[in-house]
Amino acid sequence: MIYNVGAVVAFVLLLGLLPGGWGQLVADASAAGKFRWLDLSTALDSPYTLWAGLIGGMFLTIGSHGADQMMVQRYLCARSQREAGRAVWMSGVVVFLQFALFLLIGVGLYVFYQAFPPAVAFDRPDRVFVRFIVEQLPRGMVGLVIGAIFAAAMSTLSGSLTPPPPPR
Repeated sequence: MIYNVGAVVAFVLLLGLLPGGWGQLVADASAAGKFRWLDLSTALDSPYTLWAGLIGGMFLTIGSHGADQMMVQRYLCARSQREAGRAVWMSGVVVFLQFALFLLIGVGLYVFYQAFPPAVAFDRPDRVFVRFIVEQLPRGMVGLVIGAIFAAAMSTLSGSLTPPPPPR
């Protein structure tokens, strides 16, 4: 929960730092083609197609929802197979919304750093959000977002270490 709150807070603060806010984000990102979300091409050299997402997502979901200890525990704790199925379905909805939020944060970071280029260029793309958190967010918000990151990491770790419940 705090993971999602931290992401929403970071996104709201990011919007607040853009001179044109949401309008600038949409206009600049659209002009750069960042909202092109459906690529039906079958080119094997393009990693961002619908087909690559569906096939890769299928294998990722099999791994995370079929073999992950934390997810299997949730299924085993359900009162019925129907409830377990609902848990899987709802998990898919939540994961989709989280992906959408973090993709939107990525687009927002693109627009922000187009408007305010950093003094030192990024050496790796996975450091863009971290640098934004450290350099742009107010002190209390930095703590919230870092706490959210740690909470997400610890919940995943504790779910992996917890033994399964005894058979009924």
